[in-house]
Amino acid sequence: MNPELHPAAETLLQYLCEDLPRERAEEIETHLGECRTCQNNLESIAAGQDWWQALSGCLSDSTPERIVTLDAERTHASPDELWFVEDQQIHNLLAPTDDPSKIGRLGVYEVVGIVGAGATAVVLKAFDGALNRFVAIKLLRPTLAASPISRKRFAREARAAASIVHENVIEIHGVSEVDGLPYLVMPYVRGESLARRIERSWPMSTEAMLHIACQVADGLAAAHDKGLIHRDVKPSNILLGDGIERLKLTDFGLARAVDDLGLTRSGTLAGTPEYMSPEQARGETIDHRTDLFSLGSVLYAMCTGHPPYTSDSCYGVLRRIVEESPRPISQFNPDVPDWMCQLVARLMEKDRDRRMGSASIVAKTLRQCLNHLHDPRHRLPQELLPKRQRAWHRAIIAILFLIVTVSGVIAGVVMWPAVTPVQPSRPHPPTVDTEPPPVVSAEWDDGVGQILNELDRQLSDLDLGIEQNDQTGEVE
Repeated sequence: MNPELHPAAETLLQYLCEDLPRERAEEIETHLGECRTCQNNLESIAAGQDWWQALSGCLSDSTPERIVTLDAERTHASPDELWFVEDQQIHNLLAPTDDPSKIGRLGVYEVVGIVGAGATAVVLKAFDGALNRFVAIKLLRPTLAASPISRKRFAREARAAASIVHENVIEIHGVSEVDGLPYLVMPYVRGESLARRIERSWPMSTEAMLHIACQVADGLAAAHDKGLIHRDVKPSNILLGDGIERLKLTDFGLARAVDDLGLTRSGTLAGTPEYMSPEQARGETIDHRTDLFSLGSVLYAMCTGHPPYTSDSCYGVLRRIVEESPRPISQFNPDVPDWMCQLVARLMEKDRDRRMGSASIVAKTLRQCLNHLHDPRHRLPQELLPKRQRAWHRAIIAILFLIVTVSGVIAGVVMWPAVTPVQPSRPHPPTVDTEPPPVVSAEWDDGVGQILNELDRQLSDLDLGIEQNDQTGEVE
């Protein structure tokens, strides 16, 4: 769907207040099931003070203590996360429990409480008694139970995440449903999301940013190897756990196979606006490089404390992504190294052909940067060197080549007369015992030629490699 075809804010507000005709409400619901742009717009409207005060009043008449998490180690879900949680419907789904510290049972799981929510799902924290561990249960919103698109998205998330076995991708323990509502069972990750970390403790150190980005790139590489594109890489979908050493990339609800026809449908938007690639914003066909742009946007947010593009409306964000370059990182955080800025700019190229070629290449580049950060004697990747330094490097190569060439020519001119064989004054008939005179000059010429040819070949390969790095982003 093109940006112009998104429901207006007034229409979304009517949908929230249930003032739309049934057919129109179903159209909006179907659209919300596949368009994260409108989901985020709806969240913004619903998070308004008047709406939340009204909803808080409704919740206060029921049993609010059963909604929030009872685990003091986990931050309570905030109002803007819980505005659409259908309180009574959620609790009606849960079976009674004998444990007073729990709010109910879902299958074999004892539910502790609601720890978060999105536009299409609610996340519960629960305890798996059989395996003595906490799990996270992602439950489809009850109001979307009848939406085939939402149910399809849920099933797609389960298949996508389950097909990727990697330490930086969230695992799926199981898939089931209750009263027709599907839910996913995943590991419960203690800690916070990257979005919360940026909000709480920005600015971040360069080392921490590289560690995080490297793991995200590894997780994306694993997904891309399976032919999957995440399409919604953003800080809130990166779970840091207890630290930054073992993060998890989550929310594969928008992931699609590269050859999925639904993916290549022109005019369809999917993803979070602030972290979309230009081709996503235009509703064009995308490939794995759209995730690299989003990763660059996440790096930008870690460097600056905010997304690269902001606006008063979703359409304004999309337009800026397509038409404008983000403001330089140095304006917000002068402590970020120039080579880090170069890396972010490379990932966020408008033309995807100018971005790095793959997530694996990005991960390799990030590790080289980490090595350089720990020990400056380790060279930075060639494409991240300042342009002036790269030009000086090429100039040195050219001068060395010129010196070797001129020296070879001079040496050849000087030595040529001394090694030229003297012709006999008169011919002699050949005999069996006569050996042909050694042609020293030819042998000398061949040696110099081989040296110069080999040097020329190596220099040409080096220059070619530099040019290819500029174009494809491959690290030598």
